[in-house]
Amino acid sequence: MSDADGTPDGFTMFNLNNALPEILQNEPDAENLTVTFYQQDVSGGAITNPATYINTTNPQTVFVMVRNTQNNCAAFTTLTLQTTQQPMVPSLPVINYCGTINLTENSALYSNYTATYYETEENAFTGTAAIAAPQQYSAMGPGMVWIRLSNDNSGCFSIVEQAYQSSGITTLDVMQNGSSITLNTTSNTEGYIFTIVNAPSLYEQVLPFSQSVPTFTNLPAGEYIINVQDTCGNMFVISFEVMDAPEGDTEQTFTEGETIANLTVNGTNIAWYAERALITPLPTNTPLTDGTTYYATQVFNSGKSIPLGVTARLAAGTEALSKNRLQVYPNPVSHVLTVTNNNVISTVAVYNTLGACVHRNVVSDVSAQLNLSELAPGVYFVHAEGDGYLKTSKIVKK
Repeated sequence: MSDADGTPDGFTMFNLNNALPEILQNEPDAENLTVTFYQQDVSGGAITNPATYINTTNPQTVFVMVRNTQNNCAAFTTLTLQTTQQPMVPSLPVINYCGTINLTENSALYSNYTATYYETEENAFTGTAAIAAPQQYSAMGPGMVWIRLSNDNSGCFSIVEQAYQSSGITTLDVMQNGSSITLNTTSNTEGYIFTIVNAPSLYEQVLPFSQSVPTFTNLPAGEYIINVQDTCGNMFVISFEVMDAPEGDTEQTFTEGETIANLTVNGTNIAWYAERALITPLPTNTPLTDGTTYYATQVFNSGKSIPLGVTARLAAGTEALSKNRLQVYPNPVSHVLTVTNNNVISTVAVYNTLGACVHRNVVSDVSAQLNLSELAPGVYFVHAEGDGYLKTSKIVKK
């Protein structure tokens, strides 16, 4: 019997009752016979768990007593228990293929056993529906078969998995990250050749430009065509557009207390980052810092556009401007907006993007609180007016 309990120590579980047909063969009155198993001789204690018996030596002799319940006569015999090691095979390397698959590619690793190949693990265990031509197996993309490895001397077998994957391209798409693009495929791209054959006039490389890695950097915005040759000799052509940066001024002024939400750029699904490489995202309530450059990108299904760098400059100039430091917070706001200034504020008004006044407070103080709960979500402008000044700040109502 195979030592199949996961511990290759020569000990395993036997069902001694499986030997009853052999022990009682040719006995005409078998229904009147009882069989008892003994670990030593019949003078010792009987084995109480014959269906789940674990051998104590390998090989081991088990003593058997057959008793006739009608006349109480008994006969004696022995039963030999012996375990043999299952075929042991390490994990098999993945088979890379072009066209048909040779499932026997790793057969040198299990050449001591008889191998048969199956499309399901269940068939491998039962030994049914073996793959008829394992050296010319047809499949698409990555997959797996199961190999039944048999020891012809003992009759024991093991089941091992054999994975395979195509060396050729099965899927191909493009992901943009700023001025870089990466060609993604489910297959291993080692040995592939990637060639830009068409690019915008601002592209610096001489065309056609080939390389062995799937990522291209420093790409200007515009239309591209890239040829991809896989290790099977297949050629794929993919066209795509590197999306340009959003539009906006590269230097913008702000007042203390304003945030990234106060910077103005035009584009689709704008997201802000701390660096040109677009690694660290910044929430729109990030306070602006004088002299810091923030990077805006447009977010698409195919990635993130070339970034626009916007350097924030703290507003300065006239004496009145330096004396009147307007602060508006929180921004974005859900309910109550606080407006403060160094000098007395006479009135505060809130306007929508159409120029209509939607809220107005008479203040006569250096601070005011505005309950904006009833305003619809969107962009608004806060006008704070005092003695000799009028200041405006953009807010976002959540």
